[in-house]
Amino acid sequence: MKKFTQSVFKTLLPSAAIVSSVLMVITPSGCHSVTEGLTFLEGDFSTPQISSFTLTGTESAEISFSKEISQINADIFRKHNPEEKISASEFTKTEGNCIRIRFSEKTKTGCAYVMEGSAADGSGNSVTFSIPFTGWNENPAVLVLNEVRNSYGTVKENGSSIHKTEFAEVFVLKGGNLSGLEICSLCDGEEKKYVFPPVEVSQGEYITVHMRTPENTASCPDDGKGTVNETGTALSLSTHIDSCDRARDFWAENTKTVFADTDIIMIRDGSKIYDCLYYAKSSFEGWKEKLAPEAEKILNCKLWEGEPVCSDAITTAATGRSFSRQNLKEIKKAFSEEENKSEFTIRNSRNSWLITADSGSGKNKVTGVTPGYENSSSEYRARAKN
Repeated sequence: MKKFTQSVFKTLLPSAAIVSSVLMVITPSGCHSVTEGLTFLEGDFSTPQISSFTLTGTESAEISFSKEISQINADIFRKHNPEEKISASEFTKTEGNCIRIRFSEKTKTGCAYVMEGSAADGSGNSVTFSIPFTGWNENPAVLVLNEVRNSYGTVKENGSSIHKTEFAEVFVLKGGNLSGLEICSLCDGEEKKYVFPPVEVSQGEYITVHMRTPENTASCPDDGKGTVNETGTALSLSTHIDSCDRARDFWAENTKTVFADTDIIMIRDGSKIYDCLYYAKSSFEGWKEKLAPEAEKILNCKLWEGEPVCSDAITTAATGRSFSRQNLKEIKKAFSEEENKSEFTIRNSRNSWLITADSGSGKNKVTGVTPGYENSSSEYRARAKN
């Protein structure tokens, strides 16, 4: 015990003395603050932050900062081939803190690029950045949502259990390239969105995007087989259940649940929304706080009129039912008569959609869920409760 006490005193007392001396230097007795001899630096020391980056053409982009920029430099590289470089040859200030960038060469549709550079403000505060982007789509296809299933469940096929997954089927109003177009939902956000690959498609095509790829399990050993992305002309490569050998099938990388029971499903290109499906449970009383601003923004685009489609008939096990558009013929006619195709707006309401399901049996059976085919008009009717 004596040795321990001596050790404590030998260790703590010198330390305490040092701390006391330092405190006396920093804080004189009487607790009066001292400013004499101190120099306070004045000025702006905040680092510029990137607010947004937008591709505006095959050889141009705009980048916005949180403050005015006085100096910027950047280069563009092919993501998978860094030696292939494109110079950012011209920088022009526009409104606010936005800089317009001109490239020395055109980017290629669908190719992956990275823009790397640095920017500084007038006080010398600087930021370095690395921004991935996809080459500008000069001829984007025009798509319309045609059928959506937001349920996932197990069925029997050829004696084996297999999963049917959530899907969104689209119809091509105008042929072109799919690069940059997206299918996403309000509730899933950016994490689970599907981005179309750079594939050329023709007017009149049906495309089914299976929004998750099922994984093999002991109970469903055939899950995952035949989930092939049909990016070429061969349309019978995808053989998993709900694939169509006469239409194009794509498979998203998601493996977890997508599309909520109350949601807004969208086709968009970046921030621009082209079409949407709005559905909700009858018990729906309003969006959660974090979703409300975005929901309001989407619905203010005037793509949807009135109340949502009631989704009470859709359950997690109702893979034999889907939201099915019933006014595609009218939309095709209106689009063909529109002179300025870029200004065409798809109008939706709950009257445009049905919840469809199988009906009848044998020779009289009518299929309700039709990914890759013309939509069914076999409306789901709930059985009356006694």
